Parts: sequence; C-alpha cells; structure tokens
Amino acid sequence: MYKNKDIKYIDYNELEKIYLKKISPKFKKMLGEKIKDDYCQKMIKKALQYDLTDSDNREIFKVGSQSKNSLYPGLYYICFIYIHPLTVVQSFCETVEKS
Repeated sequence: MYKNKDIKYIDYNELEKIYLKKISPKFKKMLGEKIKDDYCQKMIKKALQYDLTDSDNREIFKVGSQSKNSLYPGLYYICFIYIHPLTVVQSFCETVEKS
C-alpha cells in the first residue's frame, strides 16, 4: 500500500517505481498530462490505497475508458488494471523468468 503523502502529485514515473513495471506507452499517451488533474490524482491515490468502491469503478469507467471521447482516457486502466497488488508479483515473475 502506498503511504508517501509528501508527493504533490503522482506521475507515471512514481507509479512505475512503486509497481516495478512500465506503464504501456499507449495509455501514457492517452491520458497524457491530464494525470496531473485533481480528479485523476484523487482517484489514483484512492487506487493506491486499494480504497476504490463500486461506484468509483462505474464513475471512472465513464470518464476514463479507452474511448477518445472520454474525459480522462486511460484512467480506468491505470486505476483498475495497472494499480493492483498482483502487478508487482507479475513483474517479479517476469524478471525471474528472464534470468
């Protein structure tokens, strides 16, 4: 669980340090600088605490799906797929598998 509250905002590099895995360039490009928006930061921080509710899921899906018409395209991927406890485990397994 993420506990560093001193960081002003969480960017792609910070997430990659925590989860030991690169975020897909496709999703970085989709969300872009919008990751700094207050709404994105609020939802990313909630996701890092594993504190997202079902209503958050529905809301983020509406505004953060992969559709180019979404307000925050790619946010759903970051909050519900990338930010997941098994992402770290998967990264370790891939590292061990390569060696």
